[in-house]
Amino acid sequence: MSEPGQPSAKPGPRAVAILGSTGSIGVNALEVCASLPQLSVCGISGRSNLSLLVQQGRAHPSATMIAADAAIAGEFSFPDEMRGRIRIGPESLESLAGDPATEIVLAAIVG
Repeated sequence: MSEPGQPSAKPGPRAVAILGSTGSIGVNALEVCASLPQLSVCGISGRSNLSLLVQQGRAHPSATMIAADAAIAGEFSFPDEMRGRIRIGPESLESLAGDPATEIVLAAIVG
């Protein structure tokens, strides 16, 4: 991960994880990322609006998807084609944020 304010050492777009992508801040952040070729969404997460998370996952097919609340995720039926991309639970948020491939983390979540 690059130091804040420093350019990325790797060529190409910078990998952005948006924790809380289904909330208003996260939705707007995805729009910003879509408009800037120097950013690439590598991860998205949601707690309760998992239908929107699925829509966002379709729009960002290379992004890891995280359903942060295991109880809510257990009651949701994810599309079969997305099952390999979905991680469940709050520890998955920490894992994505700490992944060396993630260069920028936007935490738009409560807590």
